[in-house]
Amino acid sequence: IMGDGKAALILDVMGLAQRAGVVTGARGRALAEKPSATGATASKEALLVFTGTDSSRMAIPLAQVARLEELPRSAVERAGRQRVVQYRGEVLPLIDVAREMRRLERGGRRGAGGEVGGEGDTLQVIVHSSEGRHVGLVVGEIVDIVEEEVTTRARGSRPGVLFCAPVQ
Repeated sequence: IMGDGKAALILDVMGLAQRAGVVTGARGRALAEKPSATGATASKEALLVFTGTDSSRMAIPLAQVARLEELPRSAVERAGRQRVVQYRGEVLPLIDVAREMRRLERGGRRGAGGEVGGEGDTLQVIVHSSEGRHVGLVVGEIVDIVEEEVTTRARGSRPGVLFCAPVQ
């Protein structure tokens, strides 16, 4: 829960990327890093708070963020069913976080999908890097970086959510 009373989800980036079919493997490590379900853990952690392309509030641990990018929409290409951009000499798969969360909530199958991101000429992208793999999370807007003592309130109750916790 943000200071203004709005809720923010803390995302499991690797879990979300795997569910979207963008990466494979490394799931065991991500599961091992999940906080306990007891709700008793607390530590100061930097979080990147952002809005999805549908204005929903979410956050990811800042330690999982490699870069913040603003990319031209015209750079987005299609590789099979996946939207991608050429990024620093490699192909960066893109996930529209809000669209993927809605799809996971419905239990839907991965489809061809439409355009990534909201409206405008540029995309706000959070680049996540893990074990040499990169994925771009397309978001609506970067809201803030906060350092909070995160007390885990509840384990993520749906795919793609690492846990739910009050923030500010």
